[in-house]
Amino acid sequence: MIPEEFRNVFRKMVELNRHVIIGTGCTILPGVHIGEGVSVGCMSLVNESLDDWGMYVGIPCKRT
Repeated sequence: MIPEEFRNVFRKMVELNRHVIIGTGCTILPGVHIGEGVSVGCMSLVNESLDDWGMYVGIPCKRT
């Protein structure tokens, strides 16, 4: 019910490459690029782009 001009909404594409696995309940913020072969653990917050062939978990997610 709030007019569009008073809301602070960001819209950007999220890019998922091949062989990506996203766990249940993950939050991916706008403008993130997830590289090839990446696995993101459940309930993780993805707030920046992720490098290829890695496993990421946590809030915010970090490479393990």
